[in-house]
Amino acid sequence: MTVFTEPISSSVSLFPYKGKRFGSWNLFTNSAGNFFVLEENNLNLLKNKNFLKERQNELLEKGFAYQIKGDLYDNSFKYKKKRRRVVQPKLEYLIVVPTLRCNLSCSYCQVSRANENASGFDWSEKDCELFLKYIRENGAQNIKIEIQGGEPTLRLDLVKFIIDGVSALCSNPTFVICTNLNEVSREFLQILENKRVSISTSIDGPLDLHDRQRTQGRFKAKRFLKNFLLLHQEIGLARISALPTITNPQEIIKIINFYIELGLTEISLRQVNFHGFARKSHRDESQDIKNWNKSYLDALDYIAKHNSLNQNKLIETNLALHLRRIFHLDAIGNVDFRSPNPSGLDYLVIDFDGKIYPSDEARMLARIGSIDFTIGSLSSGLDFETIAQFNAMQDNQKYSACNECAYQPFCGIDVIDDVSRYGSVDYPKLETHFCQTHMSLFDYIFLKIKERDFEALMNFSGHLTGRFEINPVFSGAYLD
Repeated sequence: MTVFTEPISSSVSLFPYKGKRFGSWNLFTNSAGNFFVLEENNLNLLKNKNFLKERQNELLEKGFAYQIKGDLYDNSFKYKKKRRRVVQPKLEYLIVVPTLRCNLSCSYCQVSRANENASGFDWSEKDCELFLKYIRENGAQNIKIEIQGGEPTLRLDLVKFIIDGVSALCSNPTFVICTNLNEVSREFLQILENKRVSISTSIDGPLDLHDRQRTQGRFKAKRFLKNFLLLHQEIGLARISALPTITNPQEIIKIINFYIELGLTEISLRQVNFHGFARKSHRDESQDIKNWNKSYLDALDYIAKHNSLNQNKLIETNLALHLRRIFHLDAIGNVDFRSPNPSGLDYLVIDFDGKIYPSDEARMLARIGSIDFTIGSLSSGLDFETIAQFNAMQDNQKYSACNECAYQPFCGIDVIDDVSRYGSVDYPKLETHFCQTHMSLFDYIFLKIKERDFEALMNFSGHLTGRFEINPVFSGAYLD
């Protein structure tokens, strides 16, 4: 990739831009997120004054040039550039872990769970009081609370306390209960009568696969499926999200087909993470980026084919996230994939012991004794000095490799993953798992756009808008 910053002497001047060569053609981007593809295999072409004169109107239209400082094109560029980096200052998303106790023993558990009957792993009465105080002082009116564990349904009293307490303090809260669906009690169903409450569960694929990785007992796998179908009937699929953890990339298509069979309309294809027990039981699988990328991109083609042939469409949420980061200015809400990625602002994690973390992955690292990323507690509040030190690393503009990358305006930063895998934030960015994963998907997206792949572009449109049709937004990608 090559970075160009020098204005061209002509009737228009160019904003700083970056280029990436794909064989016989180039991709050009700038920090406002504007981009186009060009057939000629010459990254220096935009330095050619004659070429610039011939294409100046197109370059103005595509947000790559301006005529004079402060004109419409210049102001539009500055506005879009700023919007891509704005993070809301109010606490809008909060993960809470009222209990660490769990009634399953998954092979890839990420958080060093506690046994179901263990003591000392639940919120205390004091923790509950401090939690509501924190929400009262910091929570946005539209806050979203994700209730994790352990298995939160083991303490439905705490789940109900959280929902009732936050609902009394905030005008438009929503709640997600993350549950393994090992048990569905009458009390749990009563909680789900509240339309603001949805559930998230893990479905690793057909029963044999789900049983192998999670329930470790065929009768439990069957009970899980029975409970899932019960909730499907009771609250509807719109309030149920499911996601697999994939330890074997060769099984992705089998997993996709099972989600379609269940009637689910979304799937998040996730490689098993390098956290918790997965470090031992799935070390190789969590690090194998080459096989993962190939299998994942093949799976996206499979989903695109399915969506072109069937009425019941399937959205792959990771693809949808990347498309939104490219085409939507405000797509900066995903804390695993944005830059800057400040902690202690719009997103926090509160653990079973009242400690506060910048992300769920940070909590996982602390639980296995790897590194303490604590940024405060319910009792002492936030440690703003620690937060400032941490946030200084959470911006991809701080890293030279990122500053040379054409995907920088769309990409994010995740130093916690770097620390987890390599023990340092200074590991060469281009060699990190994070970079290689996301760059592979960006390459896929822009290759499909450049090739005018009809099936893929219809699928992209569906992932962006819900309408599986050729979207005019793609037609502006070309300068030829």
